[in-house]
Amino acid sequence: DFEILSVVTTRETAIKQIASQPDIVILNPEVLKQRTGVPYVLFDRLTGLSASDRLMATLSWASGRPVPERLKRRRSQLVDAMLDGHFSFSGQRVAIAAEPDLLLAWGGFLTEMGCEIGCAVTTGTTDFPEDLRLPQPVVGDLDDLERGASGCSLLVANAHGAEIAERLSMPLVRAGFPLYDRLGAAHRVSIGYRGTRDLIFEVGNLLTDYRQAQHHGAASAGGHPVSVAATGRGTDHGRHHATLWEANHGGYAGSQAAAG
Repeated sequence: DFEILSVVTTRETAIKQIASQPDIVILNPEVLKQRTGVPYVLFDRLTGLSASDRLMATLSWASGRPVPERLKRRRSQLVDAMLDGHFSFSGQRVAIAAEPDLLLAWGGFLTEMGCEIGCAVTTGTTDFPEDLRLPQPVVGDLDDLERGASGCSLLVANAHGAEIAERLSMPLVRAGFPLYDRLGAAHRVSIGYRGTRDLIFEVGNLLTDYRQAQHHGAASAGGHPVSVAATGRGTDHGRHHATLWEANHGGYAGSQAAAG
């Protein structure tokens, strides 16, 4: 008997599909407040230190209880990870393609870690906080991401971004949907203190491996920068390093490494 008051997409086909299923109810939180008298708090993202702090503070206020010690320990672990990871993240230029909510989460996380968002591609118009320091998002597709990723050192996109990463000889962090080429993606935690800490480890290690691959490639080429991870060319040491990169980051080197 509930009325569908708002939907998360403007596509007519999606609206018809939702409207044909009376068990699906999408309500505006303001309407719920008017009906029930229960206040609400909206969170624009839950990834990152500041966002996680706001969540914990809100839950503590709503429950009338202090934040549990186990969550305080997780916060300390996140702060330690941020200090350690700062050297890998700071100054890195990143290109992101994601839905608006995911773009907000990843943009906030990466800028909090000292990265610069060089390109932001999304699927719909939305307003982002000014303090996020995002470039003007482009409503487009992965072709726009590839064109805008010049000068970047990291891609964030779904599994379809793997081919772009290969062509640009650039590491890819898989995020969003679909992630058909990774096992366990549905169980990956990327929010809260623990999830943010694990993202720092994942992305930081990826950047470290990529930087080392570039370093060995330049040394193998006599000082001329070559992405061994992408080409597999150069000395036997360079080819061995490319093989290790493929083993750790399957699909990145692709056919070029095999051809090398």
